[in-house]
Amino acid sequence: MMTLTKIIHIAVASAWFGHKLSIPTDLRSSLGDADAARRLLPRLARAEALGVPPGWGRS
Repeated sequence: MMTLTKIIHIAVASAWFGHKLSIPTDLRSSLGDADAARRLLPRLARAEALGVPPGWGRS
């Protein structure tokens, strides 16, 4: 049971921290191009949807 708990903990922590690694690159690549900036918004919304639920237990 303890091994399963550790695996779940690592998976949730990875989802919570890991998705944020791509955001700065996305922002940099979208600067100066209106079409790229419009395509950025759905990706940021997906990143938010992925990052918020794992953090709920961290209050």
